[in-house]
Amino acid sequence: MMEAALDSLDSSRILSFGDDHVDSPASIAVLMETMRLTGAGEFELRENSNSSELGGSALAPVTSYTYGYYR
Repeated sequence: MMEAALDSLDSSRILSFGDDHVDSPASIAVLMETMRLTGAGEFELRENSNSSELGGSALAPVTSYTYGYYR
């Protein structure tokens, strides 16, 4: 869901997630609009992980981490 929004530069979708799903959705939306204006429209995913992979329980609620950049 998040990666699809990043791939398509869908800032309105990012804003719809809210603070409970994304840290600072407004900042990510500004970044996406800036990338669109500069012509860097392709999102390159570097890594996607979550807190259960870092030593927590897979059954408990987790925090996800997405690392990437636009080119």
